[in-house]
Parts: sequence; C-alpha cells; structure tokens
Amino acid sequence: MASGIDEELKEVLDELPLHELEKKQVMQFVRHREWAIAFEILCEAIQEAEIVLPERVYLRIESWGRQMLLDSGIWKDLKFEIGI
Repeated sequence: MASGIDEELKEVLDELPLHELEKKQVMQFVRHREWAIAFEILCEAIQEAEIVLPERVYLRIESWGRQMLLDSGIWKDLKFEIGI
C-alpha cells in the first residue's frame, strides 16, 4: 500500500465511533508497516461495534483490501449505507 495510507487511514478512523484503544492499535501497526494486520484489526473492530459505514468509507476499505490482495471475507460483511 502507498505511504499515504497513514493519512487516509487516520481520516477514516477519525470518522468512526471506535474506542481510542482500537484506533491506536490500528495506527501502531500502520507505523510499523504491518498494513494487513492493521486492516484486519480495523475491519474486526468495525464489525464488533456493528458500525454502519457511509458507502464512500466502505469503498475505501474495500479498495485497500483489494490493493493488498487480501481475502474479501475480511471486509465483505461490513455494513454500509448506499449514497452516504
């Protein structure tokens, strides 16, 4: 993933009502360039919190997963609202 992921991911994290500890954990893995682990933790936290994502955030998450060639099962069950 591109080095700009730090800023992109921080933007997404700022929008999500996740616990600060989860956000810090995701960013810690990003700082260590452990993109896939950070991505999996992010998706798991979103699912556990039952967050309904704006479509644009979901599409960004989906794009990251595809860029990393990860299994779509990691993000496919995330809930999102079309048009938001």
